[in-house]
Amino acid sequence: MRRVFPVLLAALALGGCGTAATSAPPVGPLGVTAQKPRHVHVLPKKVFTRRANRICAELERTDIGSPPAVTGDVGRNRQTFGAWFGHVHTVVRRARRHLVRLGRPSRDRARWTRVMSKLTAIESHLDTMRASAWSGSVDMLVLSARELKTSARSLDRRFRRFGATRCAD
Repeated sequence: MRRVFPVLLAALALGGCGTAATSAPPVGPLGVTAQKPRHVHVLPKKVFTRRANRICAELERTDIGSPPAVTGDVGRNRQTFGAWFGHVHTVVRRARRHLVRLGRPSRDRARWTRVMSKLTAIESHLDTMRASAWSGSVDMLVLSARELKTSARSLDRRFRRFGATRCAD
């Protein structure tokens, strides 16, 4: 009996495995349908670059100023950075959305993907800086500011390599 017991347990455990002839497909949530993928405009690179440069020219007209100086006073950091971040983050997000709406270039898609990923990283650094200013973490604020400067230089290089020279400083 002791030898048969483990075999019976294994048979019972494996008995539920396998396919049944009457199995029903899994049911998803009601009212949710698969969305069609959106059409992405593919433009000739020359046209695409000209339009990207036009978006960057509009960005140049917007004065975002330089970031305020970081101090040890949390209250002052919250006041000065709050207004600056609100404006800068809006400008960067709007520019990124306009560039996304352009579509994709016919050539150098990998370079354009790297440009857009760096622009998203800059937006993320701005979010981190805003959160650290509100939390009172001066060390994180300084670190995020340093990362923002490094990312901005990298973004300029990537824009230049892609050919959107108006977007690079």
